[in-house]
Amino acid sequence: MTEKLTTNELQAITTATLNHYGTRAHAFWEGTKDHDVQQNYMAFLGAMTPGK
Repeated sequence: MTEKLTTNELQAITTATLNHYGTRAHAFWEGTKDHDVQQNYMAFLGAMTPGK
């Protein structure tokens, strides 16, 4: 059986996640703003099956 998280536990996880991203957003942007994601798009689109 899977235990469910309490509202307080979910709130703590949410707060920690938002704090983590908030303190690292600028560094992430600086490190990835010039990254060419064309290969990512092509891999994603290549994995898609038409009509499904």
